[in-house]
Amino acid sequence: MFTVQDSTLRVVIKDLSPESIITAFRTAMAENGLTLPADIIADGNFQRFPTKEGGSGNSGYYRLCLTPAYGMAGDWRTNQQFQFEAHIENETPAQRSAYEAAQEEQRQAYESLAESKRGAVKAQAKRLWTAGSADPDIVSSHEKKKKKGIADSAVKAGLKVFKAQLLVPMRDSDGELWNVQRVKGGKKRNLEGGLVSGLYFQAGDEAPYYLCEGPATGLSVVAAGKTAVCTFGAKNMPDVAQAFIKRGFPVVIAADNDESGIAVARSIQAATGCKIVFPPTPGTD
Repeated sequence: MFTVQDSTLRVVIKDLSPESIITAFRTAMAENGLTLPADIIADGNFQRFPTKEGGSGNSGYYRLCLTPAYGMAGDWRTNQQFQFEAHIENETPAQRSAYEAAQEEQRQAYESLAESKRGAVKAQAKRLWTAGSADPDIVSSHEKKKKKGIADSAVKAGLKVFKAQLLVPMRDSDGELWNVQRVKGGKKRNLEGGLVSGLYFQAGDEAPYYLCEGPATGLSVVAAGKTAVCTFGAKNMPDVAQAFIKRGFPVVIAADNDESGIAVARSIQAATGCKIVFPPTPGTD
């Protein structure tokens, strides 16, 4: 059996043999939606594997140590991640304390893996953005099913299209490109495993700056003649808002009219005193 606490799967097993640990690791991850490879390498190094059937990209990763029985697994495609611990009954104090050291070792190992992944995604984003087309006819055509103002805004905002995907650049406060959001058929996807925190897309440079979650809302803001700052989700909005306010830029939160959107907007308003606007119909952005 296992328990889940703070995304850590804690398993109690009969013995700490390699076979028991690997079986417990695989079972715990499977019961939480992560299917690991047939052969588990338990050498303490991170291993990569495809998590989508028939997929070629290795968005999955795992790491497993046998002494102590500690590891983790995740999927950059779905943002799932779980820590893992296997214990036996009546552990000694020395056995229990070994897990504390293992936690720090694993944190450092994962940060190294994540940093490498972020660097690879940054290079991929630059290649993708370079390959995209900014031709006004192509960009407008991609948005043709939407109202004309939105199509025109995509061109005005300098967005690009690559293989029928609208490309939205994700930059830091220095203008450095780290990631790209691809929009097609209403679905939005960032490059897997890349940096997102603190990144945004800005269209326009006149105050005030209207912060919004997604590119569709941002293009509506541009169509209204305002400056849009797309934060790529409510979770990222507080960090971006603070960065703009610290630089002395007045911001307005153009919130989605849903529970999470309004809650985040209210929290930012309470911390900064900025204004909030949102559409009148619940469930819209």
